Amino acid sequence: MKTLRAGGIDAVGYKPVCCGERTDAERLMAAGEGVEPIEVVNPVWYQAPVAPAVAAELEGKPVALAEISAH
Repeated sequence: MKTLRAGGIDAVGYKPVCCGERTDAERLMAAGEGVEPIEVVNPVWYQAPVAPAVAAELEGKPVALAEISAH
């Protein structure tokens, strides 16, 4: 992304679903020079470090496909 942005292309990272630590989503946000907030770069975040389907069930928050496709 840094190369694209340096070339004048308005690129940002996107990680639709993240489970556990958000480190990779935070790195994507930083590579995009922070132009988008973490909630846009990573709209669905589960704190449990397991597969998204399992995390969704554990946390009682189903994966919102409409929320993901809106980005």
